[in-house]
Amino acid sequence: NDESILKTTSILLKAMGLQVHVAHDRREALAVIRRRQKELKGIILDAHLGGIDTVRLLDAFRLGAPNVPIVVSSGSAVEEIEKMFRGHPYDTFLAKPYTMPELKSVIASLKG
Repeated sequence: NDESILKTTSILLKAMGLQVHVAHDRREALAVIRRRQKELKGIILDAHLGGIDTVRLLDAFRLGAPNVPIVVSSGSAVEEIEKMFRGHPYDTFLAKPYTMPELKSVIASLKG
């Protein structure tokens, strides 16, 4: 939701050799899912997007790309995020602020 975080994360992921598709709102995010669902390797979802029900957005991601791993990222405590998304599965949590090694570790865990 924060432009600087979007830009920084995008740069870090590209530096890891990944192709990145950034969405600035719900509409853009769902459009990326529709257009790119077969090539997506993972989704990073900020848990607190202004004016967006991120739990419903996660559910929409699961419907549109059911096998794509989802990382929920937040500056909130993991317990708050677990409570917020209870019954709405995601693959892992990435605490903000995060470092390049932490981001790499999360991405590596998605690749299994």
